Amino acid sequence: MSLRGGQDSRSGILSLSWNQDDSCVALGTQSGLVIFNLDTHKTCYKLQIGAIGVAEMLYCTSLIGYVGAGEQPALSPRRLTLYNTAACKTIHDMSFSSAVLAVHMNRLRLVVILEHKVFIYCLNSLEHRRCIDTPPNASAISALCSHSDANSSLLALPASDSLGTIRVYNLMVEEGSVLCEIDAHKSPVSCVAWNHDGTLLASASQTGTVIRVHKMPEGKKVFSFRRGTYPARVYSLAFSPKGVDPPLLAVASSHGSVHLFKCDMSDDPNLHQQQMMQQAAPLPSSASGVLGWGGNVVSNAAYGLFSAAMKYSNTDLVDPVRHLAKVELPVKDVPFICRILPPDNAKASESASAAYAERNAPPGSSSFIGGYKAKILVASLDGLLYEYVVEDEGLKGATAASGPMCSLQGEWTLLGSVLP
Repeated sequence: MSLRGGQDSRSGILSLSWNQDDSCVALGTQSGLVIFNLDTHKTCYKLQIGAIGVAEMLYCTSLIGYVGAGEQPALSPRRLTLYNTAACKTIHDMSFSSAVLAVHMNRLRLVVILEHKVFIYCLNSLEHRRCIDTPPNASAISALCSHSDANSSLLALPASDSLGTIRVYNLMVEEGSVLCEIDAHKSPVSCVAWNHDGTLLASASQTGTVIRVHKMPEGKKVFSFRRGTYPARVYSLAFSPKGVDPPLLAVASSHGSVHLFKCDMSDDPNLHQQQMMQQAAPLPSSASGVLGWGGNVVSNAAYGLFSAAMKYSNTDLVDPVRHLAKVELPVKDVPFICRILPPDNAKASESASAAYAERNAPPGSSSFIGGYKAKILVASLDGLLYEYVVEDEGLKGATAASGPMCSLQGEWTLLGSVLP
């Protein structure tokens, strides 16, 4: 997920993006490229070439794509440059008919987002595979799943600029066949994001009050989350990576907050509501009709109409699930993006001793050592990085009423040293 700022940014940061393995933040600034390492909390690379409006890394490799902000003739917003940071040289320049608004990469595909078109390339050969015509998309709303293989590389795009419809493409089938189309919201879509393996797609509308999660490949809605009552712009959606249990979804909004939701199929109230309504549905009594409540016979046509209506609305009859935890940022009115990571000591679970302990842990106990289950990172356009931790006890609670669950652990400047 990337975020673009205006030319009048006080910090000089024009764009922010996480890389695919959450090890770095790539920044486009007024002076050039900056890569900030999330493990060391230090700048690990700088390239001072002029104003950069878009910067996108490929995992933690030496490949980065950048687009100029147009302030220098050599840095046109209509040209994408693929650059090798280790060799300090340009790999390839790609020119387009209009400004490049966003760039996405996974290990197999390169996706270039323009306002009315999307260009698909094979990443290894840079061979052009397809051009997709889209409705106006000045905000570059799009998401490419980081997981890819010979059979699947999923891209989500808005299918309309007036309705909340999402179209999902599989870029490995016929160079981008439509996998499904999702009627996600009533108002236009403002943000989309994939989980780690492409099985879930989260979406938000321009209203920003309700977040929905859809299951692939059919695009069926499996969760509705209530972010808030008042409208807000959703800056970022982020699923937790593999290894965080239960799976989580973070939502960053213009109210200066990050809401955290639990994506656990076993306790989804929407699915539970469906089961309850199916159990309460009238039973067929004859070929000419069905037996309704109170013994009344309802015609097959009326029953079909009723069933269709209930099928459409049964997941929205209950109030959408409210947040599990909430982070309030110290600074308001500054756009930011968020990410969920396992705690640092989760890496130790890969060792033999930790694996042994996990296999022999009592049922229901935490698989992490150290008292918390996840870490929330927030990177803002004012040049600050915040790190919060989610307490283990908080994840076991059913609602946010169980008390504070997130605590600030650190704060750094993305363009400087650690803050006191």
